[in-house]
Amino acid sequence: MEDVINNFNDVAIQMLTELKKIIPHSVILDNVDLVKYMTEKDDKKSILIDNFVYYVLKYKTEIDDSNENFFLKHDFNDSANGESNILKIINEIKNMWKTIEDPDNKKNIFSYLQVLCFYAEEYFLIIDEMKQKKNK
Repeated sequence: MEDVINNFNDVAIQMLTELKKIIPHSVILDNVDLVKYMTEKDDKKSILIDNFVYYVLKYKTEIDDSNENFFLKHDFNDSANGESNILKIINEIKNMWKTIEDPDNKKNIFSYLQVLCFYAEEYFLIIDEMKQKKNK
């Protein structure tokens, strides 16, 4: 499981680093070093993948389809479970997305997200299997 978490974190950091080159002035992207630091701490190592599984993995089909319109037009209030911080991040990501002009950059971001979905699914299956074994 640790390999899955580490691979997920590596890809997430790579994606954020690439995004920072494309969108240099973003509150989220200005904190890439903090995110990297947090994911290197043993007690925080799974924070990114846990949140990705909880908030993002349910949109795997739309990510696999590179459905840009869905993400720009969808109301994520229910998905954020009323958490204003999550909604704030979602809205900032939507605004950042609108500033990306190069279609290749958008394609690359969806590719990163697809890889993150792969690792998140692997992680979810491992956790699910562990829970099933525990309940036997």
